[in-house]
Amino acid sequence: MSLVSSLRHSIFVRIYAGLLIVCLCVALFAQLLMDTINQERMQTYRENMATGAFYLVSEGLAHQESETQREYWLSDASSLFGSTFRIVPIENIDFSASERRRFESGETVVRYVSQPAYADVYHRLPDDKVLTVRVSQVTEQQVRAMAVFLLDDLSYYATLPEKRARLTELENKFSYPLTLDTIDTFDLDDDQLARLRRDEVVILLQDSNSSQGNSSIKIVIPSEINDMAVLMGPIPLFNWFPLNLIISMVLISMFLISLGVYALIFPLERKLQLIQVGVNEVSDGNLDVQVQVIGQDEIARLSATFNAMTSHIKRLIESQRELTRAVSHELRTPVARIRFAVDMLADT
Repeated sequence: MSLVSSLRHSIFVRIYAGLLIVCLCVALFAQLLMDTINQERMQTYRENMATGAFYLVSEGLAHQESETQREYWLSDASSLFGSTFRIVPIENIDFSASERRRFESGETVVRYVSQPAYADVYHRLPDDKVLTVRVSQVTEQQVRAMAVFLLDDLSYYATLPEKRARLTELENKFSYPLTLDTIDTFDLDDDQLARLRRDEVVILLQDSNSSQGNSSIKIVIPSEINDMAVLMGPIPLFNWFPLNLIISMVLISMFLISLGVYALIFPLERKLQLIQVGVNEVSDGNLDVQVQVIGQDEIARLSATFNAMTSHIKRLIESQRELTRAVSHELRTPVARIRFAVDMLADT
């Protein structure tokens, strides 16, 4: 029982256990914070990726002259995309204030549901309607459909300068660059060149092990202009652990651990300061000082020992004073008698 009690009041055990608890709490907090930040980053990434594609779909609808043509075009787009596009009135869906602000700035809203995993994508149309589609997962079919939507949009611009100007305008809606250049500048192998000449979309993966940094993909789309193609990208793939986020988490964790260590050390430092104040008072001759005893650890026992020591010193000094007064009294009596006798002899 004494061993358990001594361990419970041990400063080493308290600091070690407290530091372990602080590290665990900081680790859990860092994990929760990173998950929260990544969820926000992922939501922004989804919406940025969807904005450009759905803007192309809305532009394709705007180019249709009649409602029947719009329905046919939307049906073809749904077949090409692999999911059904629908147009619904905006008042039929309860959008939040932040989602409406995204609509006002011309951006797309993505509502992601984890179980089961799917995302509802909404893009506002000019006539107070929204274009919506439910996407379960991003596939190569959807990437190729986006390339077709881009080519369809560029088909309304006849000359090369007009197409390049349109791509520059579309870059404001996309989160990655769009360029129209000759095929020779894209560094394609023979198989990719053959597929491109067969009017197939070529998707290039750039690994993160390369000197360019994070993983990304490039989409090379054959153009109606001979020996020229449209390059979409590089499109950065989502990185769950970017370097700046890891550095931020490390710095935040170190700061929180330092606060936890300070909270563990401060009570001990305060107790030592109280003892130091008591020692200074005793060195100045004030033996009435009493150090406050807090807790039951080694420093508390040191404070109690210090108080007992000062009380003992005070009792010793009081005893010395009593002895000195008694000796002085005993010495004054015979001296007074001798002085009286001497005075009497002087008078005789």
